[in-house]
Amino acid sequence: MVVSRKNGSTLFKYGSVYFHAREGAVHIFCERNGEETVASASEFAERIASIGLEADRCIYLEERLALKNAADEMAQCAKEALAQGDLTEQQVRDYKARHRSKPATLVGPGTYTGQLPTELAAELAPKLIIPGV
Repeated sequence: MVVSRKNGSTLFKYGSVYFHAREGAVHIFCERNGEETVASASEFAERIASIGLEADRCIYLEERLALKNAADEMAQCAKEALAQGDLTEQQVRDYKARHRSKPATLVGPGTYTGQLPTELAAELAPKLIIPGV
């Protein structure tokens, strides 16, 4: 069952399991134990195949249809993940490494150990209080 659609990604739910595509991977969350798992689209495709086989073995029609619907939604989620770029491909990993955002540098009291530029040091010298000097 589709729970929500946001920013080109769809959140799906089957039983107590939620899954959605994010950054080329499928994120799976289980409500029962609070566990979150991340799978590549190809690994998720193997799970889809196993659920499809299980659906074929079901005796009861309602259970078979529920598993088939879950497999269809899982396939749609895997397609979304592939459209975002499969992380198992080297080209995608290289691209993400090149475009990864750099972490922000935090500068606070006592963290800067370098030298100030000369003109800035002369301007700030009367205002600076340097402990131990």
